[in-house]
Formats: sequence, C-alpha cells, structure tokens
Amino acid sequence: MKNPCHSRKALAVLALFVGIAWFASGAFANNTFTIGVIPDTQFYVDSGNTLTTSPAYTQPNADDTAKYFLAETQWLVKNKAALNLAFVTHVGDVVQNGDGTSDGTTPLTPIWGPAKEYDRAFAAMQVLANGGVPFGMSPGNHDYDNYYWKTGSRPLMQGKNNLWGKYFGSQSSLFKGKTWYGGASDSLTCNAGMSSYQVFTAGGKKFLHISLELEAGPTAVAWAQGVIDAHKGYATIVTTHSNIGPFAQTDTTAPQTLQNGNIVGPKPASYNTASYSVNYPTSCGGWYPNGPVDVFTHLVYPNDQIFMVISGHSYNTTVATGSSPGSSQGEGIRIDKNAVGHPVYQVLTDYQDNIINHDGNPLASVVAPPYTYAYDATGTNPLHGTYVSGVSDPGGNGWIRLMTFDLTGGNIHFWTYSPLLNGGNGTYAGQCNGTPCDCTKNVCDSTFEQLAAFSDFYEIPMPVQVLNAASQFSFASSAFVYNRATKSYTGSLTVTNNGAAYTGAINVALNSLTAGVALTDATGTYNGAPSVTASTNGLAANASITVPLAFSNPTNAIINFTPVTY
Repeated sequence: MKNPCHSRKALAVLALFVGIAWFASGAFANNTFTIGVIPDTQFYVDSGNTLTTSPAYTQPNADDTAKYFLAETQWLVKNKAALNLAFVTHVGDVVQNGDGTSDGTTPLTPIWGPAKEYDRAFAAMQVLANGGVPFGMSPGNHDYDNYYWKTGSRPLMQGKNNLWGKYFGSQSSLFKGKTWYGGASDSLTCNAGMSSYQVFTAGGKKFLHISLELEAGPTAVAWAQGVIDAHKGYATIVTTHSNIGPFAQTDTTAPQTLQNGNIVGPKPASYNTASYSVNYPTSCGGWYPNGPVDVFTHLVYPNDQIFMVISGHSYNTTVATGSSPGSSQGEGIRIDKNAVGHPVYQVLTDYQDNIINHDGNPLASVVAPPYTYAYDATGTNPLHGTYVSGVSDPGGNGWIRLMTFDLTGGNIHFWTYSPLLNGGNGTYAGQCNGTPCDCTKNVCDSTFEQLAAFSDFYEIPMPVQVLNAASQFSFASSAFVYNRATKSYTGSLTVTNNGAAYTGAINVALNSLTAGVALTDATGTYNGAPSVTASTNGLAANASITVPLAFSNPTNAIINFTPVTY
C-alpha cells in the first residue's frame, strides 16, 4: 500500500530528520538520546526451512544473509555518538531453528544443527558488546523451542545450560564483566536463565530494562518483580517477544496517542493470545490463553515505573490491495493506563517478512499470500533453490526501529532506518531515496510498506515515569554558614556522577527550597525552582564537582531543598 501523506505535525517532525546529516556527531547530547530496537532476525541466520516432506530443498546461504544482521549492529555502533545511543534491545526470535532442522523423513532426522545459527547471531551481537553499547536480548519461540525434528510435546529446552544460556545467558562473554548487565533468572526451576535485566543511564536518568521470557508465567513474573523492587525509581522498559499484534492494514487513522492526559485514537492493537502452553511446564503454572494480558495485569499494571513494553513476533501475513507483496506490516502501538493512571506505551516492531535480495535491493518479484516465494531478478528462478509451501525467503530489509527521547521537548520520536537499502547507502522509512517526501507529489519510500501513520516520524508524549526517574547523579551539601560581610548564607553542593560519562551542561535545580529563602547566585530556573549551572562541559563517570551556593535567609530558617539535575 502506498504510504499516505503525513499530517502537518508529522511533516514538521520529518523536517528534523533530513538525510543522514540530521544526526551528525554532536547533534544529540544530554537531554536527547536514542534507544534502538532490533526486530526478529531469524531469517537472516536461517540454516534451513520449515519442516516439509516434499520436495527436497536447498539450504539457503545464511552466511550471506547473516550479513544483514551484522549491518544493523555495525551501523548502530558506527553512529553511537551521533545518536547518543543509550541502549539496544532485541525482541527475540534471534535465530530460526533453535533445535536444528529436519530432512523431512519419517522418523525425523536432523540435518542441520542450531549452533551455526547461534554462531551467526552471536557474531552480530558481539559488535554491540565490543562497541560499548549496552543491550538486552529476549528469547523468542524459535530460539528455545523444539520445533522441527524432535517429536512429542516439544517442551521448552530447560535450564541455563541450553543453547540460549550458552550464547546469550548470564555467563556469555557478551555480558560477563559488563557493569550494565545485572544478571539472569538462573535460580528459577522453570526456564532458568531465560530472563535477564540491564541498567543504564541516559539524559541524567536511571533506566532499568527487563528482557522477559516469552509468555512469562508466575515464576518469571515474580523474578522480574524482585528486580524492580531492587531498582525503585528507575524508569523501566520491558521487552518480551510476544505481546500485541499489528494494526489492521485497512485502518488508516493515526496511532493511538494522548491528549490532555486522555487516551484517544483508534481501537488499540489487540493483545496476542498465548500460544505456547504446550511448551510451558505444567509445574510452572503458566497463564493461558491470555498470557500477555496476565503479564500486564500482574507485572506492568501495578509497577508505575514501567512506562514501555516492546515486542516483536507478530505481523500481517495478508498484503492489502495495492500494496507491494513481501511486506510484514508488523507494527502497532497500544496505550493502557497503569494502577496510578499513567500511560504505558506498548509497541510492536516486526519486519521479518520484508524481502530483500542479497545485494540489499528489493526483489524484482515476489508472490504474496498465503505464502511468500522469493525470486531472482528474472522473476522465474526461486532464490536459494526450490521452495515449498509455507517457506519464506530470509527477510527483514535490515530495518531498525529507533526511539529518540527528547527530554527538553517532552516527546519520544519514532523512526525506522535500514543501512541496506538505497544501494547500501541506507534509507529512512517515510522518505524517498534518503530525502524527505512531499507526500502530495511523491510516494514515500516504496520499499517500506507500513502505513506512515503507524510507523515513522510520529511522536508520543514523554512518559511521566521517565521525567520523574531517579537521577544518575547524587548530591551532598555542606553546612550553610552566615556571612556577615555579604549578609547571606554560603556553602556548597557536591554533584557526583554515578553513571556513564555525561557531556554538555549540567544544571541543578533546588526544588522545595525552604519558604522565604532565595538562591542569590541562581543562573536560571527550572519548573519554577531556582537553578545553578554546575558544569558547562559535562562530568566524567564517577567524578564529582562542587558548586558554591549563596542564599538570602531573612528569618534564619533551616535551609532545605531537593536538588534535581537537568
């Protein structure tokens, strides 16, 4: 479907994102930072195809398509400084065949083991680890389920010593020694090590990220609650593989949003139905068939510090009339209020059926629903050998979802970028060959079929949970002594950076200053409170800076205040 024109507001936002230069080095600093989302990468590393009995099929060249996954993480690291990239989350289905693949015979015989797929995925994620980017990984059903050659009830592969644990668990070299990696649920008897958590700082705020196992049951939720209890005041994001589904393709209205604190917009995206009860150990007491709803009820709803839930897994398999085939359209947003009435943004990102050729260009021809067949430029020869019903070519188009948090402007901007398209030069969704589209004259990025209203260059109000999150800075004030010469009380405030190095200006507002007391050397105000500039060029990690303060205090009251950086 051709993307509809952006609204005037969206066009105004679009103007901020002009070409590659809009996030040139230094463009994002301090109160503006980015969190990246890597959607399902399963087809990039796929060593085989869906189980079938006929005809014989050819193994795809996954060593080639895995380069698409590498291109995503390499681009993120290359642009880390320009984006002020604070964190990256992977939504799961990192690999396609978590237990290997079958040759289709009876009884089933494994022909390709899963380790090679994990090797390819590990290499891509290692780019982030080596590049100093904090990240989390949430397992999907393809990562740890027995799908293809094992018979019986297909139970989840248990314990921290399975392949997920080996490659992406708490003892993985990706995470060992990383100060931002908090740990995993290794102590659980149900699906040990399948959930983990990370902490990071951005915009002077403390953040907690929980990578929650697929369709988590009570034991995993209890583990996550313990993590939250140990990190009170942290703005919290939960990533879990399956949560909500995409919008209906025929719905062209704008995404659900907020106006004056009230939820408005179309009917929100629906919660997924839990579909893996057969895999979840009975002793763990899973929530079925309403797993995602129960996770929201028991974990998200009562914990106000959770402001966002990120997921993948779901996409529209039916291509709308007039749309180019081979497009997932796997996006959605749902907003629900938590126990104290604050909005929780639940966002879906899944581009796994967006098809690209090995040169990074859209395929010349594909045949759409009910199955996707990928062909070469002639339109007659299937890629990767003979394809059978139910098989998809490795896809995803290299699209990365990016969320730019603007604490000063009070919004989160959503945008999507592919380092593969536009001849390998990269392109933004909602743009034409890397330049902004005038949607009254041009078709916006024909390689990206999601409706513009549901995908890119839209913004949502900054959640209050982020604005009120705990500071990465701690404070210590001296005694304030009366100075007869100046007829003022003088002392100092020491600011210590307990997080990552912070660049640019650090201002400190004195909230709840004692009535009748005035800060005489104030350099500004913040939300009505007097403030001072502590530093104009930032503060290194674990470093401190001391700021002199002077107050007029006609009644000689005890001077109290609550310092807040901004």
